[in-house]
Amino acid sequence: MMLVRFMYWVMIIFLERGAVQQDHVKSTQRSFTLGLAELGNSAAHYQLAGIDHEGGDLKKTKFHLEAAAMAGHEVSRFNLGSMEADSSIGQLQNQLGITLLCII
Repeated sequence: MMLVRFMYWVMIIFLERGAVQQDHVKSTQRSFTLGLAELGNSAAHYQLAGIDHEGGDLKKTKFHLEAAAMAGHEVSRFNLGSMEADSSIGQLQNQLGITLLCII
């Protein structure tokens, strides 16, 4: 884990100096994080969910949120519930043909 963090920060330093392009940093970050997620790290699954959400891949986002939530990651549970609620509201709006306003 320490080696992964060290390599990540090395990539950030090179990025700031212009030696490495940002796309390469993101793919390297994803590779390291994916390796940790495969080992069962719930925080890594949560990070991958954020990366996938940023990239617009909702299926992968949901997969990684579910994996993190099953491993006990509380924020992932909340985010997964929010995704489900948003999905349910969207389906209801489509069925009824109306726009619902939720005030919390």
